[in-house]
Amino acid sequence: METKFNVFEILQIAEKIEHNGAKFYLKTAELFDDLEIRDTCYKLATWKARHEKILAQRRKRFSEQTGEFGTFDPNNYVLSNPHVMAGLAVFATKSGSLKEPLSRENIQEIFKDAIRR
Repeated sequence: METKFNVFEILQIAEKIEHNGAKFYLKTAELFDDLEIRDTCYKLATWKARHEKILAQRRKRFSEQTGEFGTFDPNNYVLSNPHVMAGLAVFATKSGSLKEPLSRENIQEIFKDAIRR
């Protein structure tokens, strides 16, 4: 069964992914004593939060212009629920957990991880 998302839902998924990313980088910053690494993580979190705000504005504008909103398909919950879909994105942390970021040894690893995500 093919699931199609409307523009509102796609923006909602993207917004949630950015939100999850910001939380991830804030938690990652707390793992390090090195101020340069912490600052980098905080900057990445700020960047993600800015993206989230932009996407929220676009979603709001789209809804106001079209009257289109997200839909819910109880027969295919995971694929039709934007929050669930966003949770499947690459901001997973420990295996089986979304509560703690993976630890990184140095700033280069953080940048590699940020680019990958």
